[in-house]
Amino acid sequence: MTQEGRYLIDKLIPQRDLIVAWGTPKSGKTFWALDIAFHIAMGKPYRGKKVVQGPVLYCAFEGQHGLRDRVTAYHMHHKGSDEAPLWLMLNRMTFTRPTNTSLRKHREVIELCLAEGVKPVLVILDTLNRSLDGSESSDEDMTFYTKAAEEICDAFNCATLIVHHCGVNQERPRGHTSLTGTCSCQIAIRRETVLGEEDRVMSAQVEYIKDGPEGPKQFSYLRPIQIGSDEDGNIISSCVIEAAPDDVVATGQKAGGGFLSSQAVKALAILQPMSQRADDGWVRLADWREACMRSNISASKNVESKRKAFLRALDQLNENNKIVIKGEMVKSLTQGVTK
Repeated sequence: MTQEGRYLIDKLIPQRDLIVAWGTPKSGKTFWALDIAFHIAMGKPYRGKKVVQGPVLYCAFEGQHGLRDRVTAYHMHHKGSDEAPLWLMLNRMTFTRPTNTSLRKHREVIELCLAEGVKPVLVILDTLNRSLDGSESSDEDMTFYTKAAEEICDAFNCATLIVHHCGVNQERPRGHTSLTGTCSCQIAIRRETVLGEEDRVMSAQVEYIKDGPEGPKQFSYLRPIQIGSDEDGNIISSCVIEAAPDDVVATGQKAGGGFLSSQAVKALAILQPMSQRADDGWVRLADWREACMRSNISASKNVESKRKAFLRALDQLNENNKIVIKGEMVKSLTQGVTK
């Protein structure tokens, strides 16, 4: 087998075996997985990487209505994607243990494809939690789940991508390590805070891939798309993923090996126009603090929580040379991202 023949997406999605894509809540895991699914179904190059085209089955075990909206948004944004061989299974399904009286539900996935004459090159299970009959922390339950997913791989000689949640510390996939020990590729999906683009930028990073290199983060926008309106005239919208422009990635404000906290980004965004309006750029520290206290720098409405949030932001911005403090005065040293 050639090096190229080992991947559906070069150095990212293996052509066979189990793949785990995990992330924090609201990190964009499903948006990312759907984008991957469409690129493979369409045979469309992914971020400059070669793609092997083939049918894809996307099993949505939660948020089925939301996934329909996301698919609609994708069709509106990407011409021709509605003709791609991408099949959606939009119903709850748990992979139960084999007993004398119960059908192993993962077999239904296989039988559905066989009945439709579909031989997928990729099956996506979104999410593990909504398709597991048992405990994520149980060695026995997770071992059965991975064997069920592997049976799907064996049935079609395909890859199976499992979308999964993070653990409590948000540094690894949730549950028993038997899952990550079995998979041939593990990808972390994270929401990133880039100056001026908070809540819109996410990253995907290969943390492990069998016989392949770990990869740098790939940054993406979550681009809002209006897909229609309801009977009351309220706008219905969703998002699609787009590669983040180089200037946005390059101007990501680094802090302690990661991006600035959202609180620091908000505080800096408040200071920048204040500095621009001042003749010499200097702003009274008390005025900036008061403006931040009036804003949503903290999700809490508690005054003390807002005060602590401001102080944390102040320290982080100062440590990373985004501001300069002189006595009771402060000045912004950056003007943010322009478009």
